Amino acid sequence: SYGVFEYKDDLINLYKPGGNYIGYVESYGKKMIYNNLISDLGLDKKNLVHIDDHQLIGFAPYISCKALNMESDKALDFCKFFSSSEDYKSYYKMFDIFLSLNRKIQKKDIKKALKYAPSKDKTNIIKSIEMNNTNKFISMHSGRGCDISQAIPLIIHIVTKCDSLEKAIELNAVIGGDSADRALIIGMLFAWSDVPPKWEKHLLERKK
Repeated sequence: SYGVFEYKDDLINLYKPGGNYIGYVESYGKKMIYNNLISDLGLDKKNLVHIDDHQLIGFAPYISCKALNMESDKALDFCKFFSSSEDYKSYYKMFDIFLSLNRKIQKKDIKKALKYAPSKDKTNIIKSIEMNNTNKFISMHSGRGCDISQAIPLIIHIVTKCDSLEKAIELNAVIGGDSADRALIIGMLFAWSDVPPKWEKHLLERKK
């Protein structure tokens, strides 16, 4: 029953001046608060367009919806609060194919799903599965940043190169850059893989 309007209200109440959040706020959060304030105050100002494809935050609603067995369209409704970019819709379709496999993603799977990828990213995605040298691939075709045109090809390179969640997370950490956000999607794509017992132990300790 939790809908997009409740989600928007929760985000605004968290990030707005006087809210409980303390820390850095990315541009999508600032624009959302600005647009809400000019509406509430009746100011004669234009809303800021929030086409933000520089962050992987647009995949957070998708990960949550998949965990709850909800359709991708629902995730898109939530994603609109972060970005108006159509690239998220394209990648949601790609990930739907990957998650339906319930196994390690192979090169043939990437080629099958490539038709859904944004046109501007297809070359780098192809290179991500063709090249074995990670450092060379990063320097020539992806980079380590949070822009989704960089991050998604790099994520695909990592998940096709590694045969377990542990190896994928370790490689992702060694690569550096926006490793934390990449790890969220890598973890989702390795949902079929067992979590290492030593990780479970630490997670349970933190929970206590």
